[in-house]
Amino acid sequence: MNNILEIEKLIYIIIYIIIYIKFDLKIYRLLYYMSLSLDERQNLEVQENDCQCRIWKNGLDSIQCSRKKKVGEFCNGHIKKGASTGDWWLGIITEPRPEAPVGGVDNTPHNWKVNILSDIKNIKSDQNISLIKKEIKEPKKKKPKEPKKKKPKKPKKKEQKKKKQKKMIKRNQKNQIKMLKRNQRNQIKMLKRNQRKRNQRKRNQRNQIKM
Repeated sequence: MNNILEIEKLIYIIIYIIIYIKFDLKIYRLLYYMSLSLDERQNLEVQENDCQCRIWKNGLDSIQCSRKKKVGEFCNGHIKKGASTGDWWLGIITEPRPEAPVGGVDNTPHNWKVNILSDIKNIKSDQNISLIKKEIKEPKKKKPKEPKKKKPKKPKKKEQKKKKQKKMIKRNQKNQIKMLKRNQRNQIKMLKRNQRKRNQRKRNQRNQIKM
């Protein structure tokens, strides 16, 4: 009985080695990409050994195909869809994204999600902050001057109310700008944390592979 059990163990080990060599770590690659969230895949560096096509995932613009290259820079699936002739509707990961690309199952236009990093960099500049102020304070169009009519003087209470209202509007505008800046700082911190976690995972995975 012991000899039979040992033979069975050897057979299982041989089968495992054959599968491991034959599939060329495909199972490991699948598990690795499945363990990552879409935001983490969005922040990954370009993988030179993988297919260079950009794929559609919830409107994120920097998610690369996870399959290996077969012919040139692309996998068999994307070559059949016209990637080698430049007809792939989402373009290549190393090139700028096409705006409002048309394709997919329904062959309809798709809209990208807003890129948080680029928006934060833009909002940080003084010019864009001034634009935000202008949006909050929508300037009124000048009308042609008409002859002024004398109006009866208003009591002081109404003038005081107007001044208070103007002050309140200015305070609200300042508070809105402060809230925008706080949200932007929090988003930058979150992105940095995710980047650190991702780097740590990569190190751990490399160490596991070396082991």
